[in-house]
Amino acid sequence: MKQLGGTKDGGIDGYILKGDKLSTIIQVKWRQDIDRAEAVSVVREVGGTLLSRGAPNGILVSNRKRFSRPAIAEAAAISNRHETELGKLSLSLIDYQNILDMLEFSNRKLSNRMTTEDLWDIHSKACVFDGAAKISEDFVKAFLD
Repeated sequence: MKQLGGTKDGGIDGYILKGDKLSTIIQVKWRQDIDRAEAVSVVREVGGTLLSRGAPNGILVSNRKRFSRPAIAEAAAISNRHETELGKLSLSLIDYQNILDMLEFSNRKLSNRMTTEDLWDIHSKACVFDGAAKISEDFVKAFLD
């Protein structure tokens, strides 16, 4: 994964490559007011970015508690499209509750096998950039096996 982000990032905060080809675009929306629903306009922006960048997959992450019904419907419509050069499109929506669910699952899954020493060791095996951390797949797999 490659991290980009910032203002005027062209709708891409990060992307995932499959080999040397763009596979997935990631857009993160951080809102002060988390109680409102994320609007359909943001979903349409990400859908347009998928097409303009030639990426078949997108992930839209928002810290809002939910996506509006029109936003969910739009993501489903985008995900039902098939583009000649890209194949089937996919746009995943991740909201506040999804994030909490993922963190709770990760905590339950990893905490039984992790020790205090393992937590300290994360620092030496993590690549930190702009407040986000990238931990190697091998490191995580050690606790899932």
